[in-house]
Amino acid sequence: VALAIPLYEQTVYPAGLHKSKKKRVHFLLHEDLKYIERITKEATLIGKRNINNLDDLEKHLMKTNDKKEELIKERRCFYNKIRRCRNEETKKLLQQDVATLSAEIKELSKEVVLYEGIKERSGSMKAKLKQIKDKENSLQQEQQINEKEKGGRDK
Repeated sequence: VALAIPLYEQTVYPAGLHKSKKKRVHFLLHEDLKYIERITKEATLIGKRNINNLDDLEKHLMKTNDKKEELIKERRCFYNKIRRCRNEETKKLLQQDVATLSAEIKELSKEVVLYEGIKERSGSMKAKLKQIKDKENSLQQEQQINEKEKGGRDK
């Protein structure tokens, strides 16, 4: 147990994962932690929305963008109503509605960013996987050629 505590402190505290200590994250770890957090959010979103392929992702992205645009239009209408409204109570209610819509728009915007990140990363991952597969195939062909040459020399 005595050995586990320093190891815990060396890994968890510098990473900023322990909530009780208000210690700043080292600048070398900051980008890595942000990247891990973004990947975690994307994976969580994929699980919540039950996205299995790129088509599902596109559908959810389009749906989310459409809903966001609809809410933005609705918020503009509320802004216009607030500008024309003379009753203070009604104005306050409309401002609360605007605040609610703004919060929803903010969440949808975050979702859109996550969807686009997933889409971008999946494209680059496909390219990298294809590159790896091509490299493995070329290595395999070279090995086969080398084996044939060795077999021809042995005779």
